[in-house]
Amino acid sequence: MASSSSKVSSTPIWFFVPNLIGYARIILAVVAFIYYRSPYIFITSYAVSYLLDALDGTMARLLNQGSRFGAVLDMITDRASTLGLYIVLGHLYYKHMAWFACLAGLDLCSHFTQMYQSLVSGSNSHKKIEKSRSWLLQLYYHDRRVLFIICFFQELYLLALYALHHFAKGREPLFHLSLPWKSSIEHALFTLGIPSELGFTPLHVVAAVAFIPFVTKQVINLIQWLGAAEELAKLDAEERAQKSAKKD
Repeated sequence: MASSSSKVSSTPIWFFVPNLIGYARIILAVVAFIYYRSPYIFITSYAVSYLLDALDGTMARLLNQGSRFGAVLDMITDRASTLGLYIVLGHLYYKHMAWFACLAGLDLCSHFTQMYQSLVSGSNSHKKIEKSRSWLLQLYYHDRRVLFIICFFQELYLLALYALHHFAKGREPLFHLSLPWKSSIEHALFTLGIPSELGFTPLHVVAAVAFIPFVTKQVINLIQWLGAAEELAKLDAEERAQKSAKKD
């Protein structure tokens, strides 16, 4: 006898409005990375793709079209887009490629471990955080405003670095510093990943403002990775204890 699930078509899920938005995001991201040497095309395509990320979730809630497929599509698009941006920045700032590679690895490991831990724990969303987990992680996932602000400024910081490479050269700084501690400030900014040897342009200001949320996102990634790994280890320990008890 055929199962009832075989009579149900998956076709409507593929055409849910949030998922159609997800496909558009992928297309825009692909366009951005194909034309990564053209700053106007890259920034416009990447930025629109990212902003659509807020729209698909809203449409899913309004139209009651949330789905597991849509959640995975959204996460994969986010991770692939950020990874691609790290690769581009590593190419543009090749002396700092190791840092961008580490940040890309942290992002991927953190979200993959969290997703896997959620699945094996029986949760239907990687954004549902147990109360025993970090308060910062709970705040990040349970308050959409916090999540949007931190993610927005992370992407803004990375895009500012990209824009600085293309637009800051040969431009007049926002203001000139002729102070004895100017070199210390420039050294500090360069240490933060902001190329400041050309002075303080508006792009430097954008990067400086977005830097703290960017660092916060990396801290959250690390907390998420370690926390999810700990939860997986607990599940393993409980499973082994149950097997041992059955043998006894």
